[in-house]
Amino acid sequence: MRLAGQVRKLSEENLARWSQMDVAEQLDLYQVMLELEIDAQRRILTKYGEDPDIVAEIQERLLTLDLRLQQVDEALQDPSVRPDWLDPDRPPRLFNQPKPQAVVGATWNFNPRVDLDWRGL
Repeated sequence: MRLAGQVRKLSEENLARWSQMDVAEQLDLYQVMLELEIDAQRRILTKYGEDPDIVAEIQERLLTLDLRLQQVDEALQDPSVRPDWLDPDRPPRLFNQPKPQAVVGATWNFNPRVDLDWRGL
């Protein structure tokens, strides 16, 4: 699925229905959120990868996101069972994680509208 389609799946209008969705639908949206987060982290790493502190933190975050994505993939094999980590009251929202610690207090002018290539979406 193209990036714009994935972003649309995570619209506030769609997420407002989160509590009415079945587990499979919630897992699908959680998977989309993780894929977008991973893509964004990789793009940031490519653009700002010269700073070893930022690289280490983003790599750590990527590892965490990849592990969760594996858990989502496993949970999708049997969506009749809600995983403990899937909160039925908290829909997945993009970029809902804090900035890497190496960036807090530093000058980091990342603007997704400018710094990410959105052409072809």
